[in-house]
Amino acid sequence: MLYVTERCVFGLHRRGLELLEVASGIDIQRDILAPMAFVPYMERQPTLMNPAIFNEPPMGLRARLPLLPLADRFTYDAASRTMFSNFERLLIRTPADVEAVCGEVEQRLAPLGHKVYGVVTTTISCSTHRSRTPWPKWCGNWSSGTI
Repeated sequence: MLYVTERCVFGLHRRGLELLEVASGIDIQRDILAPMAFVPYMERQPTLMNPAIFNEPPMGLRARLPLLPLADRFTYDAASRTMFSNFERLLIRTPADVEAVCGEVEQRLAPLGHKVYGVVTTTISCSTHRSRTPWPKWCGNWSSGTI
């Protein structure tokens, strides 16, 4: 949960509200902490808010928001021994993209000592030639679901 104001951004933390970001030109003590009835949690020095927020032209949020970094698309729940993968709006365009996905999965499963084998087959579309080329690729320790 994020709380965004014109001065700063707070995040919900297990210890309460955490001060995450501040706007350029804001004095944390004078402009944020002094008017508050409590001191927010600060695990680290707050970063600067993106200056584009305060500019007149549109930020292009429609194109930017759905982009989730690859590393944030995978979670492993040790209690249920289940790996969750979020491929919503993930674009796979090249063999390097497939390798990146395999690398993320292997990075999470290797420390657990699991060896799960499978074949990842994808179709790469070449927009300039409008052709589709099947590209099978062995991907080391790849699986989805329960391991």
